[in-house]
Amino acid sequence: MSQNAHTLLLFFSKEEPFRKCLKVLRLLDAEKNDQAEELSRTWGVDFATPWNADWFNHCVSVTPKFIRVQYDTSSSYELPLELLQELFDAGLRVACLEVYYDQLGEYGHFHFMDSKLVDLDLMCNKYGLIRHILSEQFECDIEETEGHGYPVPASINKLIKERGKREEESAEMVDALVGLAKASRESGVDPLALAKSALVLRALVKGVLQGVGFGIITVLLFKGMWLWIGLSVVLTIVLPLIYVSKVSADFEDEPEEGGAVEC
Repeated sequence: MSQNAHTLLLFFSKEEPFRKCLKVLRLLDAEKNDQAEELSRTWGVDFATPWNADWFNHCVSVTPKFIRVQYDTSSSYELPLELLQELFDAGLRVACLEVYYDQLGEYGHFHFMDSKLVDLDLMCNKYGLIRHILSEQFECDIEETEGHGYPVPASINKLIKERGKREEESAEMVDALVGLAKASRESGVDPLALAKSALVLRALVKGVLQGVGFGIITVLLFKGMWLWIGLSVVLTIVLPLIYVSKVSADFEDEPEEGGAVEC
């Protein structure tokens, strides 16, 4: 089973949150979960949930400048965004994360500052010594890793919302596929035919709404009411036809290669 290996470096602005974080991590590492959860609640940083639910093979080490947390996760695990936001709210200054993606055999580097995901140069321009620390602490050369696919700069809260939206859309897609399969079984109609009918109806509604919306906006904003009404009527007819034709084209059967030769 493939898994991802993570190295997380935490830099705090003050000594008090540094000590609290280290104490929580040491309690978790010693499997004193009740004490760790109680301290986490009073501090406002929930380390226990990811530690116990998603992370394994934990290792905690400390230097006077930062706390290092190493852990493994499943290959589907993403960034600990909620935890990082809580840490920034509690006094975190900078967080740097290296992820080794076992399935791909590649490394990814993520740099967080002021509750935002930022690029390496921006962070190092403000904290020049971090570049040297990362070179020592991370396995992969920090200058050689490819882009991680996330927009920068981007606030952690924005990334959390975008991830929630993706998860919601994925759940909706799964529900739609399950509903399509159920409807196909009950009606005896091919699932593709049902899908095509649903998409055609959606295309018709989309075209009509856009045409009517165009008419309402233009009539309210511009002169020449009858001209805009006429154009909106045309669009209300034409747009549904265009969208339906696109759906139909997507469902057209492609000619099979190597077909039978007539004699």
